[in-house]
Amino acid sequence: MFGLQLRKARQQRGLSMDAFIEEFVGRTRTPVSKASLGRIERGEYLAQPVLPSLLDRFFETKNDLFVDMYELACLESVPHQYQLSANLEQQAVAIKVYCGSVIPGLLQTEAYARELLRTWRPGDEGWSETQVILRRKRQARLFSDDPPMLSVLVDEAALTRQIGTPEVMRTQLEFVLGMVDTPTCEIQMVPASLGAHGLLGGTLILMTTPRGQTYAYEEAISTGTLVEAPERLQHLGRHWDRLWGRSLSPMETARYLKNALEALP
Repeated sequence: MFGLQLRKARQQRGLSMDAFIEEFVGRTRTPVSKASLGRIERGEYLAQPVLPSLLDRFFETKNDLFVDMYELACLESVPHQYQLSANLEQQAVAIKVYCGSVIPGLLQTEAYARELLRTWRPGDEGWSETQVILRRKRQARLFSDDPPMLSVLVDEAALTRQIGTPEVMRTQLEFVLGMVDTPTCEIQMVPASLGAHGLLGGTLILMTTPRGQTYAYEEAISTGTLVEAPERLQHLGRHWDRLWGRSLSPMETARYLKNALEALP
């Protein structure tokens, strides 16, 4: 619907794709290629987050039409099985994460995420680019005026497994290093020497809402489960707290990351 509305607005102005791009880029200084415009109009790709507000300004639409439709498009781009957990993450005042195999989605750079997503769905560039945009939107809240308190446990394996080129991995580790110890984020590494622990083999996100309710989200390769049962929540929470107490401190984690960066080719 976002793509159809864009095509309709463009055609009502009597603009071909080439003419629209020339005028739009000239007025907004925002580059848009004919290929990407076509994919957006056909609903194959999700537009970049900067585009909707610029379209509202360009077409002088009322009530932020494109901005509102874009939010709906983003919502619909999240598979229904994940939508509830995604909404809870956006509302949460505190988020605790454990990730054992890759860097958690909230901390992934675009290039790192793109490499992972292309591996999961080879050849489906539209899906990959849409998921990259959605991860950027999730991450944007960390730098908003109302960020959650984020506590992350990341396994040593996730920091040593090279995803993409050395440059992709370097940029990713540098980003994690910058987030290790901030006013609203702490990251601790789970060393391989720790051996077996209660969260090994999965991904866990604990989210606390403004009302003090806590929910857990457990994720496997292609499925996710939202946990609300109090006994199960207590069980997962105890495992997370125990692992937090046994992991490297943020200062030690930062030291490890610096050594890992120096070791990259």
